[in-house]
Amino acid sequence: MSGIDPDAVTVDAPARLQLAARGHSCQVRLRQASPELLELVSSMGLRDVLPE
Repeated sequence: MSGIDPDAVTVDAPARLQLAARGHSCQVRLRQASPELLELVSSMGLRDVLPE
């Protein structure tokens, strides 16, 4: 998700996708995410939900 200013909506979309993916024994991973997005994910307590 590079090139996107991280905010709650930016984190909400992949978090919801992760919930759906887990229902199908799949996993969403953040690749090449900006440090700002990773920091926001961590501060929202979602580091375990949205791994790098």
